Amino acid sequence: MPKSRQMTIVCIINLEPSSSSTTIKNRAFTDIEKACQRIKASLTVVPFKNLDFGETSALESFYNADVVIVDISTGIVQALGYHVGVRHSMGMKHNIIISCEIDTEVTHPFKLCWGNSYKYLPYTLDNNGACVVADPARGQQIDTPVVNTGDAAPLLCNAIQSVLLEVEKDNK
Repeated sequence: MPKSRQMTIVCIINLEPSSSSTTIKNRAFTDIEKACQRIKASLTVVPFKNLDFGETSALESFYNADVVIVDISTGIVQALGYHVGVRHSMGMKHNIIISCEIDTEVTHPFKLCWGNSYKYLPYTLDNNGACVVADPARGQQIDTPVVNTGDAAPLLCNAIQSVLLEVEKDNK
């Protein structure tokens, strides 16, 4: 990616008020927006239904993005996994998987299936209402359970920004 070109990021996250985790997901999305603004990246939200129905603009955005951020706590994880897997098989290694850790029954089987192929950032709200990485010590190890160490967890915004800066560095 040439230095003059803005990094493109596509995010798939369900923000519809349909579950108990909607507030947390909204905070996570705000953190994604902040991280993208900080590094001056272009962020596009692609509704999953548009991607799933094969809408041309959604497919083009998703498959041409420098980075995709996919929230697997949507309840439609299998189809999301397919699209992320296709990107990965095409050599598009910059895929960030996030999940709201209150929805572990939805996300656990897919975390096991994907192993350590993707950056994985499970998130939750801390006692102050900030969106934080639920288990920062785990790093990329997607197939292990979340462990709360009691230490102050990094803000999701900072963790995403760090990953995006790594991508920028890799692409120079």
